[in-house]
Amino acid sequence: MKEYLNSLQNINQLIKQVKSNPYSSIELNNSAETLSNSLQPCYEEYKTFLTKLQSFHEVCLQDIENADDVWQSKFRIEDIPKTEIIQQLGEFSSCDHRILQLKQINQTQFLEQLHQSWLENFQNLEKKWFFESNKNALRNSTNMFEKDNLIKDLIYLVETKVSGTIENVIQNGLIPIKDELFTLDLDKLETIISLLDSSTKDRVREKKNALLANIYDYCSEGINTKTNDYKTKLQSYIDELNKKSLIGVSLENFQKFKQNIDNSISDFINNIFDELNNLLVDVIEEGIKFYNDLLEKQQRYEEETEEKRNYEKLWLDSQREELEKVQRNIEGVLFILS
Repeated sequence: MKEYLNSLQNINQLIKQVKSNPYSSIELNNSAETLSNSLQPCYEEYKTFLTKLQSFHEVCLQDIENADDVWQSKFRIEDIPKTEIIQQLGEFSSCDHRILQLKQINQTQFLEQLHQSWLENFQNLEKKWFFESNKNALRNSTNMFEKDNLIKDLIYLVETKVSGTIENVIQNGLIPIKDELFTLDLDKLETIISLLDSSTKDRVREKKNALLANIYDYCSEGINTKTNDYKTKLQSYIDELNKKSLIGVSLENFQKFKQNIDNSISDFINNIFDELNNLLVDVIEEGIKFYNDLLEKQQRYEEETEEKRNYEKLWLDSQREELEKVQRNIEGVLFILS
């Protein structure tokens, strides 16, 4: 690449000789001046080309450094006690089982509690608005004057009971499941991650942190948003009941409304338990995959001979040397052009 610059410099030197020679005619001087002006864009384009080439070349150098970092990491991975990796694999697998078991227990327990709680609330409203003590039986409908107060009772029930009920589910049902994940030694996982080559280390750490962030976000903003959406859905059921009840709420419509609420509670609770479980399982499965990959790498590295390792190192060093030589040439030419 320096040959082109030498040619340009030789031409430029000849132009200077013509312009300084008293025997040069006006026409020759004009031609030399025109050629000099034409050469300037060549210099600029050449400089632009080399600057761009330099940026591409720096990527090549970084790739070689990364490859060398991978080579160095083989020794660090080999030194990790295999028993430690297997132990961590076992702990992640056990945690997966405990989380699933706890999820099933809590999910069933809270669904039963919620069904019972809502059933009692609706039985109280049913008794208040439909029961006729003199007949010791339920009437078929409220009158139009009672309808508005029944609707207000339902709205109050949703506004006061839902938030407290969901908060109880979160604190006593979901949070214990989430906390089970953190019985794992994630610091030990981070220590092993730090032994990897820089590129792999950054990728694994970024994935791990993103998965953990998903859990924290879900347990805070995610569930709050779902709770608010659920309250809006319950309100829509009340609005629908209100529209059907122009001259009073019929017992049949009230009981259908009660069933819709009961079904929606099951859907909502099952959904938040399942979603949290999936987020926790994502972390555990990523950890299990990480340790399995580590065992596979360790097995391969232990089978590599010293001759093979030396060959790899010599190849990496020779490529770096050639690339550095090219880099020095580029830098030298750019220095002259600057």
